[in-house]
Amino acid sequence: MKAKIIRLTILALFVSSPAWSDYAKLRQDIDSYTHSAYAKSKIEMPQSSESGIISEQSGANDTFEKEKQMLLSEGTGWIKKLEPGFEQSSFYPVSPKVMKKYLPAAKNRTKAAAFLKKRVSLKDLEILSLIRNPGIKAWKKRLRGSFDRYSQTARLDDIIRKYGAFTNGSMTGIGPMKGKDPAKMKFPYPGILSLKGQIVNQDAKAVWESLEASRRDVVTGIRKTYWNIVYVNKDIMITKETLNLLDDLETVVNTRYKSGGTGFQNVIKVTIRQKILKEKLVTLRKARLNLYAKLFELIDLPPDTRPGPLTTVNPVMSHTALSPLYKKALSNRQELLKMRAKIGKSERMIEMAETMILPGYTSNLSFYENDQYKTSGTWAKKEAFSTRTSVSRGAGLPKKPWIGTQDAWLNEARHNLYAMRNDLKKAEAATMKMVRDKWFGLDRALREVTLYKKSILSLSKSALDVSIRGYESGTVPFVDVIDSYTDWFKIRLALERKRSDIGVARAELIRVVGASL
Repeated sequence: MKAKIIRLTILALFVSSPAWSDYAKLRQDIDSYTHSAYAKSKIEMPQSSESGIISEQSGANDTFEKEKQMLLSEGTGWIKKLEPGFEQSSFYPVSPKVMKKYLPAAKNRTKAAAFLKKRVSLKDLEILSLIRNPGIKAWKKRLRGSFDRYSQTARLDDIIRKYGAFTNGSMTGIGPMKGKDPAKMKFPYPGILSLKGQIVNQDAKAVWESLEASRRDVVTGIRKTYWNIVYVNKDIMITKETLNLLDDLETVVNTRYKSGGTGFQNVIKVTIRQKILKEKLVTLRKARLNLYAKLFELIDLPPDTRPGPLTTVNPVMSHTALSPLYKKALSNRQELLKMRAKIGKSERMIEMAETMILPGYTSNLSFYENDQYKTSGTWAKKEAFSTRTSVSRGAGLPKKPWIGTQDAWLNEARHNLYAMRNDLKKAEAATMKMVRDKWFGLDRALREVTLYKKSILSLSKSALDVSIRGYESGTVPFVDVIDSYTDWFKIRLALERKRSDIGVARAELIRVVGASL
């Protein structure tokens, strides 16, 4: 009984103590808690939309919400660039109306082969490669994966903001005081979200330029292979025509041999030329199959696909000035744009780190924090002036949230940034050299085609006609006739090779410039 009275007495003293009164006040504060200014708006966990980008409806008009909506809208803008039928490629733009025609062939081999069954045109090959090439599809997937960083960044800052909102008003004696809202504690929001968004955006730009470079290389491969097939077709045609001429020559030689006008060795020479050209025809046909297999590889079709006849177009004979190409290449070449995006990412990452541990450009004297109540009274948490230097302050660095000092990492990052800028200058110089080389290749092909068409081809044909008539009359030896046939055959092939070289050289020049001429 006495022990029970003692327990009741202790309980009564505890209930009447000031501590119980403080606890009741704490409960009252918790029950009447409201969000801080950063969380007065409607806060919801982000929900995924069909496009994979976060959709969040908020009536708030504060800076954080604006920055977040801008971040998410940038991610949505990237998604629209990859919508089927509306791909906004800067290297090879295709209108939605034209792309709609080819979309059924994107995932269906039978429909893709149907485009090439009646005829094989360069345009069909280029567009089919854009929608079917596995390498391009791989970079599209990488780009789609990078879009999730936009929503991830928004989710993370939302979580940090919620945590700050729920812990801001509690008077527990630990953590920040109620009403305490200094400018330096606002670091995670909202300004840094914009910086994070820029970092993510630069990362997406780098992946986008890799996708564009993949498109560029695939289309260039299609164009070069196409012009090589054009040349092989011309070679087959010229070889057949030459064989027919040799058949006619063989008739003449046999007639003269029977009449004793020539020796048997001349008959043998004609036979040798015929056999060589017949074997060459077999080789050319097999080489053409290999070139078609290269096309089908780029379009993701089986190598034994049976194509229709190739639609031959004449190469563009117009030339372009060299000087404007330098500027155009520096502005459009995908490798340079990718390097600039990586440099932009590094610059913003360094800026974020410097914001965390280094002082700003001003002393921030206008940021009034009203710390007097913390230096006196029962709730005093620190001395009026600092009595010691904390380790996190480092070599004169101001104390900031999250970290102490990262000078070593920052110095390394700065040096890497300087190195990347010099690598960019080196790549720009190399780009201008490549433009000069490819322009020279196109210029040479154009000049040589003009030379062969205007003079050399007609001269070789005249020499052949004179040799045939002279041989028939017995004034020209057979050796000169064979040489004339050989020269005319080689010159015709050289002309067709130069014509195809125009298409190949132009494709290479476009690849180096990174945009259409």
